[in-house]
Amino acid sequence: SSTVENLVSGYSTHSFIFCGDFNLPNINWSNDNLGIMYSVTTGNRTHPIPETFAFLNFYQINSVFNNFNSMLDLIFTNLNLFKVNVVHDPVVPEDRYHPALRGRYT
Repeated sequence: SSTVENLVSGYSTHSFIFCGDFNLPNINWSNDNLGIMYSVTTGNRTHPIPETFAFLNFYQINSVFNNFNSMLDLIFTNLNLFKVNVVHDPVVPEDRYHPALRGRYT
């Protein structure tokens, strides 16, 4: 998380998109006008990933759930005009845990 903070503070006028399989299924994500809000659904443990991106006023813009009603692939950005949706004709076969996603700047 300190690497992300250093990168964002060092390039404060730039736009960022961080994508990945973060494997945080027990967190509910939402956004307000200042960035992400989150709540942990099981246990009381906080996690540095959502804390870091919330501190930096980033948004978590993926709202596509997998076949198990879980969201493992997260997309954090400081662009409030970026939308993500599912791809219905993926180029490669997708697995049940990671649906194919498409990002679009609006």
